[in-house]
Amino acid sequence: MTTERLTVEEEQASLRLDLFLKQFLPEECSRTFIQQLINDNKVTVNGANVKSHYKVVVRDEIVVDLPEFSDKQQPASEKIDLDIFYEDEDIIVVNKPSGMLVHPVHGKDHGTLVNALLYHCKQLADVGGPTRPGIVHRLDRETSGL
Repeated sequence: MTTERLTVEEEQASLRLDLFLKQFLPEECSRTFIQQLINDNKVTVNGANVKSHYKVVVRDEIVVDLPEFSDKQQPASEKIDLDIFYEDEDIIVVNKPSGMLVHPVHGKDHGTLVNALLYHCKQLADVGGPTRPGIVHRLDRETSGL
C-alpha cells in the first residue's frame, strides 16, 4: 500500500473529489475505482471521510491509500467475438457493445476490447503503450458505438 498526499490548488477548487483525484492518481485508477476507494474510506479530506461528490476547496489536504499496482504489461489476447464495421491494413473500426471495457483496469484485466483486438489483429500499433495498444479513442463501459 502506498499513500498519496495532495493539496488542492486554486485552479482545482470546486472540482468533485473523484474528478480531482483522477487528475493526479496513476492511470490504472479509473474513476469507478477512485469512487470505490472513497466509499471504502481509503480517501480523507482534512482527516475526514467524505463522499465522491464533495467539492474540493483550496488548501484541502487529501490523503489516499492506494494498493500496489503490478508492473505494466501488455494484456493477454482473448478470443472474443467482435462486431467489425470496417477493417484494412491500417485501421479497424469496431462496434463496441455496452458493458465492455475498452482497456483493462485494476481488478478487470480480461474481457476487454483490447484483449479481443490482441487476438484478432496480427499487430496493433503501440500508440497507447503496453497496457493500451492500438487504441486511439475510447468509449465508456456502458456506451456502445464505433
